[in-house]
Amino acid sequence: AGEYGERKVTFENGALFYQRTGPKYKLVPMTGTLFAVEGLDYFRVEFEVKDGRVLALVGLYDDGRREPSPRTK
Repeated sequence: AGEYGERKVTFENGALFYQRTGPKYKLVPMTGTLFAVEGLDYFRVEFEVKDGRVLALVGLYDDGRREPSPRTK
């Protein structure tokens, strides 16, 4: 959980949720760092981790586009 620029990840009721500017979406684990976004089939979220710390959130789109957002909080 944390803030990554305009993107926010929260931990609620045992699950992670992703929010950019609109509604919250549940994150569904695919690997230890890669998550599907429930309801958004074209988008995935990956966390960049180094030495056990999350450094950034990367938005992955089905067209191959990657949007990194460094952790701000």
